[in-house]
Amino acid sequence: MNDKFRISMTLHGEIDTVSVFGDILFSDGENTIIENDTFVDSWLAAFIENIDKIKKHDQIEIDVYSGPKKLDSKDSLLTIKKRGSI
Repeated sequence: MNDKFRISMTLHGEIDTVSVFGDILFSDGENTIIENDTFVDSWLAAFIENIDKIKKHDQIEIDVYSGPKKLDSKDSLLTIKKRGSI
């Protein structure tokens, strides 16, 4: 990964405790992955779980569970908490 790496998300609706639905973009300035109308939380969790492998290798394959699944820290995933208004 380089210093130009970015993740961009557009959510469709409110943040939900079960799923976060929308569009997600991963880009390193040269290559881009875009997933539209997907469970953004699943993609973000898979990215976070595999960040060390992504940094170490030029290319890896990641299976992304694409469905509503409550994110919970006991599953070693990201927990999203909404505070105030967004």
